[in-house]
Parts: sequence; structure tokens; C-alpha cells
Amino acid sequence: MNEKIRLSKKNRSNQLKVSAVIPTKNRIKDLKECIKSLSKQQYPIYELIIVDGSTNDDTEKYIKNLKKDKLDFDCIYIKQASGGLATARNIGNKEASGDIVYQLD
Repeated sequence: MNEKIRLSKKNRSNQLKVSAVIPTKNRIKDLKECIKSLSKQQYPIYELIIVDGSTNDDTEKYIKNLKKDKLDFDCIYIKQASGGLATARNIGNKEASGDIVYQLD
């Protein structure tokens, strides 16, 4: 069974909504850099969906602490029970609610 954490922002503009999906497993350093980069984009993303393939590092703890930061987008964290990269992408795409969805892996 997949576990999900959602950190939400209330304010939205009338722009197209962009969803970014990041499948990850034991790549917390890369994930931190990616989130930092996404937060600096000129065109704002609407939501970030992180699908974690049963990581052994501190990814879940890092995501839970993100709410202490001031993100300009929703962050959805899904802890994937099983499956590989293709499964993670499919889970992320299914969860995405943006007008545009792109993969970052």
C-alpha cells in the first residue's frame, strides 16, 4: 500500500498549472537540489509529486520538514510500496492535477 503526504498552498493564479513528477530512491542529495531549482523557476509550478521507491535514506523526513520552508507549490509525497521506475512514473502521473505534467528523473 502506498503512503501519501500532501503539503498545500492556497493561493493560485490564472496561469496554466504545471505538475512536476520526481520518481526517487536513495537520491536525497539530488532531490534537494531538484526542489531548490524548482523553487527558483520563473514560471511557477503548481505541484510537485515525489514518488519514493522505498528509500533507505532520510527522504521522508526531509519531505515532512519541507512544510517549515516557504514553498510556492504543493508538495505531494507518495511512498511506493513496490515496483520500479515505470510504476513510480505512472503513480505520479495519476496523482498529477496540472494542465502540464513533466517527469524529472
